[in-house]
Amino acid sequence: MEHFGKYDSMFEFIRGGLKINPFNYELYLLLGNYYSTKNMIQAHISYENALYHCINTGNDDDRNFIEQLIKNTDVSTIQFARQVSFVIISYNTLDYTKACIESIRTTCFSQCYEIIVVDNASNDGSVEWLSKQDDIFLIKNNENKGFPAGCNQGINAAKPDNDIFLLNNDTIMLPNSLFWLRIGLYNDENVGATGAVTNYASNNQIVGSQFNSIEEYIRFGTGINIPDTNPYEEKIFLIMFAMLIKRKCLNSVGLLDELFTPGNFEDNDYGLRIMEKGYKCTLCHNSYIYHFGSKSFGKNPKHFEDIYNINREKFINKWGSYLSKNNLI
Repeated sequence: MEHFGKYDSMFEFIRGGLKINPFNYELYLLLGNYYSTKNMIQAHISYENALYHCINTGNDDDRNFIEQLIKNTDVSTIQFARQVSFVIISYNTLDYTKACIESIRTTCFSQCYEIIVVDNASNDGSVEWLSKQDDIFLIKNNENKGFPAGCNQGINAAKPDNDIFLLNNDTIMLPNSLFWLRIGLYNDENVGATGAVTNYASNNQIVGSQFNSIEEYIRFGTGINIPDTNPYEEKIFLIMFAMLIKRKCLNSVGLLDELFTPGNFEDNDYGLRIMEKGYKCTLCHNSYIYHFGSKSFGKNPKHFEDIYNINREKFINKWGSYLSKNNLI
């Protein structure tokens, strides 16, 4: 199909193959060739994913070939995909943090990311464990600064050219979750941020059935994380449990508004600010991330409800006229 220029058919064959085996590096190599006809940034990301899966399952000759291909795409296009800075907030949920970090390590290409964890004065051993992790840049707060301020600390500590991935610490990354978020982020120059579908979230970002075990969710989600002809849905905002922000958009929009400390409605606010700058938020229906959900705020439901109501009023006071003018309420 590639030889005869029948790229739509080529895409469908690749999709069928990755549905059977989502770890097949040769198919990601072919996917890169497919994207190279229309979007060299997406091609570069695909070749990186091919290399990642080849390192795990391939041979030296294939790895050398893909590495050379990646070098060539760097030369052949002025702009290529940026690396990703994970920004994770930690607060007295060590077991979830460990699981989240391990899922990043086992499903994402280490050459393409850095991990920044901001700990909000945990007293459950989180700081001690995080301090021992060589691949984590740790920011230790002496008080709980909340979600928006903690995220801003992490963003400011990130490599200045990296895209930013705000990820809750009570999540599990699945194979190719980050890959498809990155593909979506560079599908269109006007995409400012991408978000994942999941088992636990608001904003209509839940897909699939309710399963009885994490393993079932992982199998289901892994089956979703494959090519799709139309996986994108434009949203007014994205839930920040897993939100990838393009660096160019971030530089234009700015940091999270700490008005919404300790948390709630900062994601609604950021989505509207993205729209104001001419970018859009895109939900990627082919990127699934498991979310335990509300492991910090959920410890005190009454406190959560009070904060929610207070921040809702702040949000309405800030955006009420804009929402009415643009028929968003």
